[in-house]
Amino acid sequence: MNRLIAYVVVIVVVLLPRISFAGLGVVELVVPPQKYGIFIAIDEYPEEILTLYNCKRDADVVSGALGCDEFEITKIYDEEATYGNIMRALEDRLNSCHEGDLLVLFFASHGVLQYDDFFVLPYSDGYEAGVGSASIMHSAISGSLIMDFVSYFVKKDVNVILFFDTCYSAGMSFDISNFYNPGSESGCALIVSASPLEAATDSSQDTFSLLFSQGLLGEADFNSDKEVTIREAFDYAYEHVRERSDGMQHPVFISTLPNTLVLKSLGEKEEQGMEPQRVR
Repeated sequence: MNRLIAYVVVIVVVLLPRISFAGLGVVELVVPPQKYGIFIAIDEYPEEILTLYNCKRDADVVSGALGCDEFEITKIYDEEATYGNIMRALEDRLNSCHEGDLLVLFFASHGVLQYDDFFVLPYSDGYEAGVGSASIMHSAISGSLIMDFVSYFVKKDVNVILFFDTCYSAGMSFDISNFYNPGSESGCALIVSASPLEAATDSSQDTFSLLFSQGLLGEADFNSDKEVTIREAFDYAYEHVRERSDGMQHPVFISTLPNTLVLKSLGEKEEQGMEPQRVR
């Protein structure tokens, strides 16, 4: 009897809210859209000269501002953030995403421009000859490859927000026509911290990610509607980065998603720590 009661409870509480009866004798499971985040951050490279200080902090504050209750977050940090692990995480998420889902793909690391493309530097011991050498072709992840992956998500009607807090990140080629899905509301937003010719600060107070997270936590609620949209969060971070860098850093926003896409319903603000400063 107890087991029967348990079965009834599972059906009523768990299954019924996710079932629609599409036709006589036909039962269709309805799964609500899910929100996912893949956060990649590297402070500690094998080569000490490449050391950064605030990438993991930035990944933590942005993912924290989005909210672990709403997003299923995967964090890949430092020595775990190898080329293979990053691409495997993307492939696994591509296979598990469904129509209507949202994916935030976040990078905070070194970024370089080489061979007419933008490259993210994952954790690797392949930079011994220098980050300007051909070793990048064997160790780094090209922006073109990342964009190809993103296009597959969009073809599955998954919305994607690409977030890069690296130097030169707007050097990534972004053909917006590849992210229009006719007859679908899915699309992609590219949010980058610096133009193709600009470094991105790695300071304790002024990183683009930190300011973006502050916007999400309420500073960007310009119309006081208790919600922060993707455009509000970007505009807040843009103005403060430009001001604090004395006009030396200009974030970029390109999107086929609506500016009114809500990223955050407001919660309590979090205090941020202090770290040394470098550039990415």
